Amino acid sequence: MKVLLLTDKMDIGGAETHIATLAIGLRAKGNEITLISAGGVYINDLLKKNIRCITAPTDRRTPSAIKAAVKIIAREMKKCDIVHAHTRFTAFLAKRIRGKRQFPPIVTTAHLNFKLFPFGPLAFWGDETLAVSKDIAAYLEKNYRGRTGRISLTRNAIDTTVFRPADKSKPLILHTSRIDTGRAATAFMLVDIAPLIFESDSSWRIVIVGDGNEYQRLAARAREVNRMLGCEMIVLTGARCDIPSVLAHGSIFVGVSRSALEGMACGLPTVICGDEGYGGILTADKLPSLIDTNFCARGSGQPKRSALARDIIRLMRSPEQREELGALSRQIIEQSYNVKSMTEDADQCYKRLVKKPSVCLLGFFGYGNMGDEESLNSAIMALKARGIDEISVLTAGNVAERSEKFGVKCFDRMDPSDIKRAVCNSDSFILCGGNLLQNKTSTRSLLYYERILNYAYKRGAAIYMLSSGFGEVSGAFGKELLKRSIERASFCGCRTSYDLSLARKFNRNSHFMPDLCFLLSESVRECAEKPCFAWIISAEQKISPQEIKLIAERRGLSPICVILYKDKDISAVSGLSAIDMEYRIPKNRDELAEILSHCAFSVSERLHGAILSLLSHTPSYLCCDSSKCAALTNEIESRYNTDKLVIKYAPDSVIAKKEIGAKNSDFNYVLSDLKGLVKNAFETIF
Repeated sequence: MKVLLLTDKMDIGGAETHIATLAIGLRAKGNEITLISAGGVYINDLLKKNIRCITAPTDRRTPSAIKAAVKIIAREMKKCDIVHAHTRFTAFLAKRIRGKRQFPPIVTTAHLNFKLFPFGPLAFWGDETLAVSKDIAAYLEKNYRGRTGRISLTRNAIDTTVFRPADKSKPLILHTSRIDTGRAATAFMLVDIAPLIFESDSSWRIVIVGDGNEYQRLAARAREVNRMLGCEMIVLTGARCDIPSVLAHGSIFVGVSRSALEGMACGLPTVICGDEGYGGILTADKLPSLIDTNFCARGSGQPKRSALARDIIRLMRSPEQREELGALSRQIIEQSYNVKSMTEDADQCYKRLVKKPSVCLLGFFGYGNMGDEESLNSAIMALKARGIDEISVLTAGNVAERSEKFGVKCFDRMDPSDIKRAVCNSDSFILCGGNLLQNKTSTRSLLYYERILNYAYKRGAAIYMLSSGFGEVSGAFGKELLKRSIERASFCGCRTSYDLSLARKFNRNSHFMPDLCFLLSESVRECAEKPCFAWIISAEQKISPQEIKLIAERRGLSPICVILYKDKDISAVSGLSAIDMEYRIPKNRDELAEILSHCAFSVSERLHGAILSLLSHTPSYLCCDSSKCAALTNEIESRYNTDKLVIKYAPDSVIAKKEIGAKNSDFNYVLSDLKGLVKNAFETIF
């Protein structure tokens, strides 16, 4: 999904940190994220996470700035699936740009109880609103007609891998906030009560992080107090983006909202104090009311210097209480304010508003290779299970017959007009399975896939690679085509660890995703006796008929030659008459399963021969001449610590080994996990 995030600036602040965390979480789920803002300290971090950041004067209200911002936002809205605005002004601009149309949908997050005047009548809260607390949701329902039923709660999630307790703490009282009018009361109170804290214990220091229009006045007051105390009791750092490293070494945190949550995530006992209310020391009994106000203590009475000084000094004097409350704070964040939950809130909201995408699939389809045909069937079933029915397939063969067979729209993969129609009518373009991006067979093959992928990318389609392998690519030109293709993918699913390590050089959003055929259901046909073994042959004939004959004689089993790719592999059967062996060409997977039910094992020269054998609970010796076959063997052995299911082919071991010893439970365990990995990838993307 292509998500456009809009806000004013990305400088230090709770809302800004919320946006940055949300953007990273959504990107990790495979979404394509674009952020339009006036820049700020978080931009560099977001760029490192493959989040596209565009600068626009969204923080200014002059006619020229508004005109420039509208031009940039309008251009990006044409490309996105959904707009997510985080300020009233950017939501208003998005609404005006969209006009009376319904798409793209607009979501707005309400971070505060904004004043009704002067923007109340003009405020647009989106087709749906995400409110960060119950009291904000109630405020919107009360003051903006028509919002009932269109407001969902979300949370101010904290990345606990970044905000975490340090091994040691220092006697520091920490406060992070914008030092702006209406938000700086706590900072000024901390400066004012510094003498009382110093009198109680002169080893403690107060550290205030943030910047804003009140910073200079605060700095002047802090200098005056420090001069009076004769030491650097109060430290003002200004704006910083390394907040986790600052918080990790503190002992007490004072603040509200997201800043308080960040302090809690670092295991700090927290005093809830802000311009809108005073909650005091955070304890378990206060938690329900604080959650309802997003830890702002709205409605709890205005903060007072005496109460703040009393609570801070109480915590200073009790290390045991600090440790106990710090552990409670960390536990609250881990259980209820994790990034996954916040991202899921936004993702579910998007899915309610965004129509299901239309998808175009491209792979090695229509050439009679059972493995590729079953991969296509698996992809179609998985997409339909996600509610996606508009599916186009670029394929060889009779497109009318194949449309009827698979229940989707099929287009001729070699007809330029068909390619154009299939791509232009799709929101998402999927390069589906197989070692498609390789130039071992020919450079034309690699160039063909790269050109179509490039065309889809330029037409604005989201690019996905599912269960991809990257084969063997040689030459500077071929490697550049491969790099360019992988870089354009919003999600790159790699079917082996080798492919994954290669893809991650060019695309951070690359993940392990086993072969699509693992989505197929297991097809186990019980047979009391196993008098045969299957030889799944390929045109390269990596195993000689004489080897097969010797295996048959030594093991006392009858060989059955099986062809999965008729048009290509039929040429390999010419030598079978010399050893008096017949061959079978199963029309579909059910016929293959029937053959395998009589087989003690299979000897496969094709990757999908081994995979389909696994699905029939038949052990397979896989000839590992190709990197993709070797990778599957190594993957299953290393990931599941078993060499009984897919075994590297070696003539001596096949002849000598009488009993493999694979059980149905072994197959069930491995196949269940592999299927789950493929299924999770589809759920992540769609």
